[in-house]
Parts: sequence; structure tokens; C-alpha cells
Amino acid sequence: PYLLYCGRIEANKNCNELFEYFIKFKRDFPSPLRLILTGKKEMQVPDHLDIEFLGFVPTEKKFSLMSGASILLVPSAFESLSMVTLEAMGQKTPVLVDARSEVLRSHVKQSGAGRIYEGYQSFANELTEMLKDQKTLSEMGARGREYVVSRYQRELIKESLIAAIDQFEP
Repeated sequence: PYLLYCGRIEANKNCNELFEYFIKFKRDFPSPLRLILTGKKEMQVPDHLDIEFLGFVPTEKKFSLMSGASILLVPSAFESLSMVTLEAMGQKTPVLVDARSEVLRSHVKQSGAGRIYEGYQSFANELTEMLKDQKTLSEMGARGREYVVSRYQRELIKESLIAAIDQFEP
């Protein structure tokens, strides 16, 4: 079983905190759980047996990793739309997101496709709750897929953009 992080690996995305929380979680709750990272490394990744950095991966590989992950972790406090969150939800992968991001909180609250954490204890509690029940994870994944499909299809976005532009025409 593995958790997945996709994106720039940097302090501004709270990756240092993610590493700290994951390593502490592994100490507190020993298991075969791993953390897999993809993306551009802009900070040091801890040398830890259960943390694997893959670097950039092709889109197909990214989606394969997403669909195989137990949970996508999104530790960033400053996300706008968060494509990686929507991509994971589209792959029926539940998400665990940082409460400091209004956008991420909104995605999770509207979709029911994951959980929100605030600090280490909340991270550990939410992660433990999510991982203990595969049925709940599957249900979250299905809700995430429905959320993405119902809101982010190309035609729906196109219609929304046209409607927004039409509002400004004389």
C-alpha cells in the first residue's frame, strides 16, 4: 500500500511538513505503507526506507500511480484549482488535504472524496481512519469521480466560459 504525492517537491508546497508527518506516522503506526513522490525535486527528500522519489513520470504512469494509491496527499496551503487533486479524484483516488487551503477544503467538502487535516495529530487520525476501511476509501473514490465528471468536463467548462464572456457583451 502507498500514499502518493505529485507535484513540485518544495518547502512552499509544505513538503518538509509532509515528510515530517509521514516519518512520524510510520514511527507511531508501523506498517508496510510507503510514500511515493513524483515531480520536480526542489528540496532534499529524506533518506527513508518507505519514501520513494520517482521524479517526472509520463502522464500514463502518473494516472496509473494515482489509481493504485490508497490516498493522494496534498499538503499545500496555497492551492488555486489543484489539478492534481482533481486528477486523483478522477481516478477514484481519495485525497487527504491540508486545512489551510480554502480551495482544497472546498473540493473535499463538496465532493466527500477525502478528508482534511490540520496539524500532525489530525493528519495521523484522518489517515488512520481512511486506511482502516477499504469500503470507505472506495466510496470516497467514487464520490470524487462523480464530482470531477459533473463539474470539470470540457463541454461544461466551455459553456461556463461562454456564459461568463456573454455577461460582458453590450
